[in-house]
Amino acid sequence: MERHYPLINMLAFQGCWFACVLGGDLIGSSSVLAFLLLHLWITRGKGLGFSLLLASVGILFDSLLSLLGLMSFGPGIWPPIPLWLAALWLAFSLTPRHALGWLQGRSRLAAALALTMAPLSYFAGQRLQVLEIGESGYLMIALAWAITFAALFRHRRVNHATC
Repeated sequence: MERHYPLINMLAFQGCWFACVLGGDLIGSSSVLAFLLLHLWITRGKGLGFSLLLASVGILFDSLLSLLGLMSFGPGIWPPIPLWLAALWLAFSLTPRHALGWLQGRSRLAAALALTMAPLSYFAGQRLQVLEIGESGYLMIALAWAITFAALFRHRRVNHATC
């Protein structure tokens, strides 16, 4: 199963994306919990600390966008982001070493992909009417994740990190 885990990891993350965005807090967080348990079983917890750090960065960044009024989820959402989005960050944080492992040592390509794909993910959420985001928000997302991905995949190459 470990040999096929990059594909399983990618499919599990995509399933979690749809469960979180379309299913909301309960369905989304339940699917992420199942993905996390599968991930821990297959990887034996290797790299979990890094995943939690990456998830925290994503949650803090989206919270900042929400607090600054650049992204909103409708009235009455507190904390600044809904549980399903925090859960989605946890699911995403499990992908760099597996589904996105092919980007290791390709920091420029990772940055270029993040520059385009991160805003597209938020755009899809906006089209599905689970969030509202303005042009400034999209620009911040694109730049922040391009820089983050470049650093992430450069760090792994330079330091041979086992994230």
